[in-house]
Amino acid sequence: MSPSPSQRSSGRVSLIVTARNEAADIEACLRSLLAQDHPDTEVILVDNHSTDGTLEIARRLGVRVETAGPERSAQRNHGFRVSSGACVVFLDADMQAPPTLASEVFAALAPPNEAVAAILPEDSFGDGFWTQCKILERSCYGPEDRVEAARAYRAEVFESVGGYDETLTGLEDLDLSQRVERMGPIARTSTPIRHHEGRIRFLDQLRKKYRYGRLSAAYMRKHPADFRKQARVLRPGFLRHARRLARTPLLTAAMLFLK
Repeated sequence: MSPSPSQRSSGRVSLIVTARNEAADIEACLRSLLAQDHPDTEVILVDNHSTDGTLEIARRLGVRVETAGPERSAQRNHGFRVSSGACVVFLDADMQAPPTLASEVFAALAPPNEAVAAILPEDSFGDGFWTQCKILERSCYGPEDRVEAARAYRAEVFESVGGYDETLTGLEDLDLSQRVERMGPIARTSTPIRHHEGRIRFLDQLRKKYRYGRLSAAYMRKHPADFRKQARVLRPGFLRHARRLARTPLLTAAMLFLK
């Protein structure tokens, strides 16, 4: 059972990371969270039965480790229940946070601010041609494209909407963000987190898109209008950056083909 709002520390930011066999990335992620400049933070790793050394790395760094599954939504909800901060942030193991992340989240969400959640902008990095396509795609998006989901929430708001929908996998972050949007404005922090895309392989990306496509039906039924916008290949962001995209025709064509 999660702490009640009165039991949560009003100045604390809880940083919750989900992982499963993320030994290649988890140390850089956790070290970035342990180096936050905010005076009151806690770091919680919610692991889904890793077998590759992820747990050992986290314990060596002194991070609190919890075990939950079977999917990301259940892991995140468990992380929330054991957390104690008035603000909660959900990150993936392949992300690296700037040292100002927690302080920026707290500044955006702490009273008397009206914002109930915050989007954390991302900068992707990695190796290989298809990874560069992903980086190019992400660089075109802005708030108006509605492809970014909030990752930081006021704890009482997160709890009031029931947290992540555990029947959704892959689009659960957008679903939660849209439910929370009815409760109040969503802010946006200024310093991007770094998202390590690794080396994207074409066939692996097709399998991932096929899997998410199969799982999108439940999300589509909950948010039909938003789904129609989000499923478009030619997004408004591509038109806004048309001149820049025209300077890299091969990369742009491959990026659109991948989408």
